[in-house]
Amino acid sequence: DNHTNSVALYNIRLFSTYEFDSDQVFRPDHIIMTQIMNRLAKFATNSRYLSLLKTNEICICDFSIQNTNGAIALGHNFSKEVSRILFLNGLQKKFSFKIGVVFDKNHSKTFLELSKTAKEMSIFAEDNNIQSTVILFDKFLNYRQLSQNTIVDNIKNVITKDEIAYKYTSIIDGRK
Repeated sequence: DNHTNSVALYNIRLFSTYEFDSDQVFRPDHIIMTQIMNRLAKFATNSRYLSLLKTNEICICDFSIQNTNGAIALGHNFSKEVSRILFLNGLQKKFSFKIGVVFDKNHSKTFLELSKTAKEMSIFAEDNNIQSTVILFDKFLNYRQLSQNTIVDNIKNVITKDEIAYKYTSIIDGRK
């Protein structure tokens, strides 16, 4: 019996890599998102559903995944298909994408909670320059601390490469 109470939710989010002088945001056009949806449709089953959430987001909900390794492996399959569509359209330099994954073993969270967390994971991965395109949410990880560590590492890299000027000023204790 393959019946399981677990669910895996994927948020595939495209990000523009265009540089703009203003606050303008470039969104993937409907044709590209339709091509990606059509490509991912081959993964649809009676226990796996796809939907286009926004102009730059696709949600996939899977009720047949048994464990986190399976959830990650399927995420990488989705990643290959999205990469292929971007490449075939010459858009691999204009868009990046991240796939936020939430695996809920006991199906204890609502769809809204799962989709919000998956979306936050894809945005977190993009904002923090995480190399992998597939990012699994881990409730035991402190993402705020991870984000702070990334900022500190970025500052160290900038200083090490002499990309900024810095001066050391000693602090004088006025009580002595």
